[in-house]
Amino acid sequence: MTPRGEPGLIVRFSERRSRKWEMDRERGIARPTKFLETRFEVETCARCHARRGLLTEEYRPGRLLAETHRPALLDEGLYYADGQMRDEVYNWGSFLQSRMYAKGVTCSDCHDAHDQKVKVSRDDVCSSCHQPERFATRAHHFHREKGKGASCVGCHMRTETYMVVDPRHDHSFRVPRPDLTVTLGQANAPNACNDCHRDRSAKWAAQAVRRWYPGGQQEKPHWATALHAGRSFQPAAEGALLRVIRDASAPGIVRGTAVSLLPSHLGPGSLPALEEAARDRDPLVRLGVATTLDALPPKERVRIAVHLLWDPVRAVRVEAVPAFADVPDAELATEARAAFDRSLDDFVLAQRSNAERPESHVNLGIVNVKRGRLEEARRDYDAALRLGPWFVPAYVNLADLLRLQGRDDEGERILRDALRVDPASASVHHALGLLLVRRKRPGEALAELGRAVELAPGSPELAYGYAIGLHSAGRAEEALAVLRAAQKRSPGARGLLVALVTIQRERGALREARAWALKLVEAAPGDPSARALAASLEPAEPETRPSPVEKLQERAGR
Repeated sequence: MTPRGEPGLIVRFSERRSRKWEMDRERGIARPTKFLETRFEVETCARCHARRGLLTEEYRPGRLLAETHRPALLDEGLYYADGQMRDEVYNWGSFLQSRMYAKGVTCSDCHDAHDQKVKVSRDDVCSSCHQPERFATRAHHFHREKGKGASCVGCHMRTETYMVVDPRHDHSFRVPRPDLTVTLGQANAPNACNDCHRDRSAKWAAQAVRRWYPGGQQEKPHWATALHAGRSFQPAAEGALLRVIRDASAPGIVRGTAVSLLPSHLGPGSLPALEEAARDRDPLVRLGVATTLDALPPKERVRIAVHLLWDPVRAVRVEAVPAFADVPDAELATEARAAFDRSLDDFVLAQRSNAERPESHVNLGIVNVKRGRLEEARRDYDAALRLGPWFVPAYVNLADLLRLQGRDDEGERILRDALRVDPASASVHHALGLLLVRRKRPGEALAELGRAVELAPGSPELAYGYAIGLHSAGRAEEALAVLRAAQKRSPGARGLLVALVTIQRERGALREARAWALKLVEAAPGDPSARALAASLEPAEPETRPSPVEKLQERAGR
């Protein structure tokens, strides 16, 4: 820590002084004699070596990163589904996933704190804790000695190359899992084996690993499957995510990410898990909860997580503010209202700390709209557009504000300005389509809604909006075609399945409606409304054999 009387630029990692490393002869791996509960050093390094957003300049070394910054979770686009870095995330988020971090290893165990270089050659660093006579052998790595396949770093620290010339090592120190590449795809879980063996398939690599290590890591479930299910709207994603959230052995950043993916899959079973997660000791799990609250009715937000407004960690408080900005005063106790006002001050400070960025002004505008302060919100959105006339979300949010004011004519002009900035923005085409529906111009509206789906075919929400528009225009067959195509890409998206059931039922196609209803039950096995919808489609006459719903319940063990 920084001793009293010394300037803040001097940081002493004094927590390391009494710590030594002892070799576990049975496992061949050293372990520390003292576990560093405070994580002072790692959190100090995180200020520069994490993907994060600034919340306040009030920084002192060693404080939790989330005290002064909003750290990124394992968000799609930043990380692969299995947690490996994809975009530039600067190592901290990867390191938090590692067993080394969980056992108390810190950055300076491997790196010099000043020049950041490894203390000795890269594989020799590994040998300082991992007995080379056990791990630097062909019996362990099954590759030619001194070859690329014999490198600890080559196998356990995949690289991603940034700016064409800058290869960076993933710091999650993971066991290669080509089996995950087989099940989830290269785009979701790449592996070190095929980085070298590019002429071979992931299936070939997975078979080799299974042959070398029967009963190894590849035989164990991995939370990548749940994150992938959440991202890609797979059936039963809710249950998979809940299992990760409740797994105390999973890294906090993983559990927080699983929570953040719940809004698209929320069912009755999610609420108790969210309530538990909102009181989790890891701030990244609580941060994940704060990101989900807008998906809940106001009363549920208050019941489950109002205490996040006085959370000890600033990032959690700031993230919770938008979710409570539109909760009526009558539903907030006096203490909670006072906590909201204090956290709102933190939120505003965070946006002003980034006042040069249009995103911050849009964030302020969103909260002001929720609080009913529409003129202030208009000033916020105008400021965002002055700073970043290229920033499309500012146009979309301004148009929505104008909708609330009954000024869709002006909103249409704003959205068409946005399309001149970015003609390929699916969100703008969708917003314009909805506006044209309100303005009673269905032909133009459907063209815009359809264009949004063309530009973002993986979005169930956009496909749903377009299909409903087609159905309302009397084009049921086209609506069904859009829904089927979208459901094929996102098989567990509940809105698509409900729409398919509803339209088929209206057309009198009860067999097809039942089939889609069963898929809905499969996607949301814990949702009683899905079961009720399926049951309502059962034939009225009694049957001696089990119904399809009963069969599905039997298979699920319910």
